[in-house]
Amino acid sequence: MFYLPTKKECDFIVKNSKQFFCKKIDDISIYHYKQASFEEFEKFRAYELRGLTFVNDKRFLAIHKFFELDQAPKWRKEDLKDKKIIKVQEKIDGTFIHPVIIDEKIYFKTKLGFDTYQAKRAQYLFENNKNLKEFVINTFKEGKIPLFEYVSSKTQIVMDYKEEKLFLIQIRDLKTGEYDLSFEEKAKKYNLPFPKV
Repeated sequence: MFYLPTKKECDFIVKNSKQFFCKKIDDISIYHYKQASFEEFEKFRAYELRGLTFVNDKRFLAIHKFFELDQAPKWRKEDLKDKKIIKVQEKIDGTFIHPVIIDEKIYFKTKLGFDTYQAKRAQYLFENNKNLKEFVINTFKEGKIPLFEYVSSKTQIVMDYKEEKLFLIQIRDLKTGEYDLSFEEKAKKYNLPFPKV
C-alpha cells in the first residue's frame, strides 16, 4: 500500500526537513530531495517525494523512492530472503521522464523540470509518434500515469545506447499508487519499447 501525500502534506515535509525541497514553476510544484536519509523518508513517510508533481492541486506521481540492496534498513538481504519475487525487470540506464497535464495539454518532464534536453526530446518524440501519443492520452483517461526512461547516444550515462528511445518502464494508478505488473502488454499493443523481464 502506498501513502500518497497531499500538496499540504508535502509542504509540511519541506518546511520541517532540510533534506526535502519544492521547486515552483508558476502553478506547478515539484517535490524532491537532496541527500535525504532513510530515517528522513521514514519519519515523514516521504517516499513519493522523488519528482512528485502537483499542477495546482492535481497530483502526478513519479516512481517512489527505493533503496539498493543493503543500502538501508528494511532493504537488507535478511529482510528480503523470505519474500516472494513477483517480477524482475532490466534497469534502463537513462533519464527518468514522466508526463503531466497542464491546461489540458500533456508535457513531459524529468524529476525536476521541463527545460532539460531530455525533457524536450521526450516532448518531441511524444508529439511525433502517433502510437506514443495515443497511449499516453489513453493511460491518463484510465486514471493512470505512464513512466518512462529516455536514452540516446547524446545522453550516455554508463550504457551506450545507439538509438534515441523512450522506454515505458511502468504505469501507476494515480489514486492508489499501485504499479501495473503487466504493463508490457500495453507497451506491445502500442509498439513501445520496454525493459526486458
